[in-house]
Amino acid sequence: MKIYSYISALLIAGIASFSSCSQEEDVKEMNGDNSSSGLQISVSDGGYFDTTSGTRAIEKGYATEFTEGDEIGIFGVDANGIVENINNRKCMMTADGNWKIDGEQIKYNGAEFKQMKFYAYYPYDVNVKFNVTEGDPFAEYISEWTLGNDQSGEKYTKYDLMTSSSSAVVDNRFKGEINFKMQHCMALAVLKMPNLVYNFVNSDVTIDDYELPITNASFKLNNKEVTPYYQKSTGAYRFLVKPGEEFKIEGSYTGVKEMTCTATAKLNEGTAKVYTVSDTNKKEYTLSIGDYYCADGSIVSKDIESVPDNVIGIVCYVGNPQPSVTHPQNYTEANDALRRDYAKCKHGLVLALNNAINAKAPVISNADYTVSNQFHENKDLGITYGDWFSADEEWKSKFDNCNTANSSTVPETRYPAFMGYNN
Repeated sequence: MKIYSYISALLIAGIASFSSCSQEEDVKEMNGDNSSSGLQISVSDGGYFDTTSGTRAIEKGYATEFTEGDEIGIFGVDANGIVENINNRKCMMTADGNWKIDGEQIKYNGAEFKQMKFYAYYPYDVNVKFNVTEGDPFAEYISEWTLGNDQSGEKYTKYDLMTSSSSAVVDNRFKGEINFKMQHCMALAVLKMPNLVYNFVNSDVTIDDYELPITNASFKLNNKEVTPYYQKSTGAYRFLVKPGEEFKIEGSYTGVKEMTCTATAKLNEGTAKVYTVSDTNKKEYTLSIGDYYCADGSIVSKDIESVPDNVIGIVCYVGNPQPSVTHPQNYTEANDALRRDYAKCKHGLVLALNNAINAKAPVISNADYTVSNQFHENKDLGITYGDWFSADEEWKSKFDNCNTANSSTVPETRYPAFMGYNN
C-alpha cells in the first residue's frame, strides 16, 4: 500500500475530540429486482481527521492508496444475519486497479441486495471477529487490535486497521456495485523533526546556511522502544496509537548536541495530530576543500582521524559555483544551469568517490587518448559532451560549453571543469 503525505500544519494541543461517522448505512433502493451478474467492488480511504476542527484536514490528509496485492475482507448482512456466501470474503486488488473476489463469484440480485448491509475491513484476517448484534460489528475486533513496536516501511499498513460500511448502487446495466469508503480505526501521532543546520563561518567567502533532516533519532512509545514509519520527503515520523488511550512518545537525537523531546496526548479513532520539534541550535562550521560528504548529507572535517563509513564524496570547491556568481561576465539565464534547475545548490561542489560512467558507456579511442564518453551512454554526436551544445537542440544553450572556439582565444570566458553540473 502506498502512503500519501500529509501537508496540513496542526498546532500542538491537548486531548482531541471527534465524532466519527456511523459504521452502518442502509443500502439504497436499486433498479431491477432479479438481475444476475458479478458484484463489483471499489475501495477508497477517507483519511485521518483534524483533531481541532473535527473535519478532514485536507482532501488526502494521511490518506492511503491501495495497490496490487492488498487484501480486504467483506461481509453481507440481512435480516437473518450474515449472508452465507458473503461471510468474510477475501478481495484482492489486481494489477489493473480492480478488486477481485477470491473464490466463487458473488452474483448480484437487486431484490435481495436492497435488503442487505455491507461491511469491509483492511487488512484481511481469516480470524476476524464480526458480531452483527453490536452497533459496530467490528467493535470487539478493534478493541483487541494490537500494535507492533516496528511500524517501519510496509509494516505500517499492517497495523493501520480500517473498516467500512457502504451503500450498494446499480449502474445502467443493472450491475451491482459496492463502494467501500474505509475509515481508520487507530489514531495517528506525527512527529516532525527539526533540521540540522550548518552555519558556515568561512572568513573568505559567504555561504548560506545548509540544512538536512535529522535521521539519527530513536524513539520510545509508552516506555517501549519503537520504530515508526519515516517519510523522507517531509522528515516526519508516524506513530499509530490506540484511540482513547493516553500515549507518551519520547524521542532522542543528535543535532548540534544531544537532544530529547516528549509528546503526550489522547486521540480519538481516525484522528491525527502533528507535533513539531523546535530546535534553534546551529552548528558553526568552516567548510574546507577535502572535507568528507556523507550519504546522509552530513559534512565531516578532513582533519578527523578516521574516514566515516558512509562517505560518498569529497568537497572540491567551497562557495556558490553558479556561473552568475563565478563568471558574471559570461552569464545568461539560459546557461546558468545550476541556478536554473537547482537554485538552492550554492554551497560548494563535491567530487564523487565512484565514477558515474557504467559499463554501457562507449569507449572512444584514437592515437592520442582513450576515454569514456563523458556522463552519458547514448549520445553519438561526438567524442565529448561539448558537441551536444552546438548540434543537439535538446541541449543547445541550456548549459555552458567549455569547448567553444573562442575559449582558446578568450580564456577568461572558458568555464573551468570544476563547474560540474553547469557544463
